[in-house]
Amino acid sequence: MTNLLKNSLKNLFLLSIALFAAQSLSAQGEKTLVKTLDPKNADFVVFNLPASTTFRKPEKWDNNTLRIELEVHANMTEDVMVQLIKANRYNFDGAFVEGVYTITAPNLEKKVTIHQVDLVEKIYVNVTAPHNYTLDPATKKFSRDISDFISSRGITSGSVTTADLLKIRQFSEPVEVYVRFVSTLPAANTEKVSPKAAPKSAEKSKSANRNASEPASIKKPAAALKYGDILIDDVPIDPF
Repeated sequence: MTNLLKNSLKNLFLLSIALFAAQSLSAQGEKTLVKTLDPKNADFVVFNLPASTTFRKPEKWDNNTLRIELEVHANMTEDVMVQLIKANRYNFDGAFVEGVYTITAPNLEKKVTIHQVDLVEKIYVNVTAPHNYTLDPATKKFSRDISDFISSRGITSGSVTTADLLKIRQFSEPVEVYVRFVSTLPAANTEKVSPKAAPKSAEKSKSANRNASEPASIKKPAAALKYGDILIDDVPIDPF
């Protein structure tokens, strides 16, 4: 085999690995849009989420849309989590109260059991907001900073009324809610053990110790789920 042919095969092999890695990263980073909320004409947007969620520092972007991403780390497989998304586990609600648009996720407080295994999850709230949105970390309240808008148009305090300023500050763009799932299941053990490497009793002991140290989890595909396997607040739901 010539050096040229060897180099060509080597480059083709490396290219195949790179393409496979890119596809894997793309699949793992996939987001699912679960809802679009409309806080139009709200003076403020407030997040009222369970204490179990971790609210990360918002990022800014050149877009008028306020985007929320629920990053869910859970002890279930991705296909099981898809069932929970369809069952509105990660559904957001929005309501107006005296000019304040309050965003809630009431279903996050409900207990979920799958095949008699409790759902264990850690939820991070990632918010991406327009540059003119400001957040009060204590109250989780978003407002629009209109100082640049006023100065760019030469608006003075006497040229507009307070009511006009409040109207300019109101929200007019939608809020998009996404869910991204990260499995906390341990990686599959691909190590091959020879039958002669250890007696069966030792293998059973090793398996028992491993199971005792690992959190309970579900690895059964969603296709195997049936009515009664998924309980939300002890109420069975149908797999979709």
